[in-house]
Amino acid sequence: MSRTVDHLILWNDEKQQKLSKLRDVEKQREVVDVQEAPQISRQSISLFSNRQDEIAKCKVEDRLHLLGLIYDYQREERLLQQLQRDTSSKSHVAPHSARLVRSRQIPTHERLHAMAKRHTQSEDQSSIQHKIRPSIGKQVGVSVEERLAQFGEQYRKKKRGNDATPRSKL
Repeated sequence: MSRTVDHLILWNDEKQQKLSKLRDVEKQREVVDVQEAPQISRQSISLFSNRQDEIAKCKVEDRLHLLGLIYDYQREERLLQQLQRDTSSKSHVAPHSARLVRSRQIPTHERLHAMAKRHTQSEDQSSIQHKIRPSIGKQVGVSVEERLAQFGEQYRKKKRGNDATPRSKL
């Protein structure tokens, strides 16, 4: 028996018809199984109608979307607070370092916390010194006034030197 393309097309059409009949039967079963819309009590209707805010007038999908945005904002805020807490000067001590006995009998976490405080205070003082007496170039020990006076003298010398030289006429 030889099969041709026509036989395959007929077989495919029959298959599609059978599948569509099965889909229709399944849809009818679903429609029968689906419950009717739930009844809303009078009290629920009165409570909902008494609300005057904008959120009550929105659709449920819009309210859920707004709620999702609020949750995202709150999650971001919690992450920022956690990052701020993590970057504060908390000392994390390895377990083997915590068990070491120090000569002064000061707990390790307190000693490390004090060291971190001293380190941040020295950084703060150096930044204040830099703001009071900034250094430009290689002149570290020279005050700002002295450097400005030196720049002024250099500028005057340069200007005098340019004024003394004759200019060529074009």
